[in-house]
Amino acid sequence: MPLLLNLTQTENLRVMSHRQQEAAQRLKSAAVKEPEFSSSSS
Repeated sequence: MPLLLNLTQTENLRVMSHRQQEAAQRLKSAAVKEPEFSSSSS
């Protein structure tokens, strides 16, 4: 069942990318709340 396996792989990729986007948004909001943290990290 390569088709089914392919579907699950694409679903996993979509979930992973969605989690990465959520993490990036959290980092952005945290950097906005703490400007000194963003300036020291960059």
